[in-house]
Amino acid sequence: MEGKNKVMKGKRFVLCAALTAALLASYVHTGPAESAEAKKETAPEFTLKTFDKGEIGLADLQGKAFVLWFMASW
Repeated sequence: MEGKNKVMKGKRFVLCAALTAALLASYVHTGPAESAEAKKETAPEFTLKTFDKGEIGLADLQGKAFVLWFMASW
C-alpha cells in the first residue's frame, strides 16, 4: 500500500509541475497586459437638452466629473 501512495504522490507532483510550467509559459508568451492609458479612447461629441430648455455638449464638460443618467419607461 505504501508503494502505491508514493506513485500517486509522484504523479501529482509531475502534474502540478507541468501545470505550473504551462501557466508560466503562457504568461511569458503573452507578456504584460497593455496599460489603460494605451487603450484610452475619447467619446464622440454629443449634445443634450437640459431641463431649462438649454443644451450642453460633451466639450462643455471636458475636465469635469459628471454623471450621465439614462432612464427609460416602457
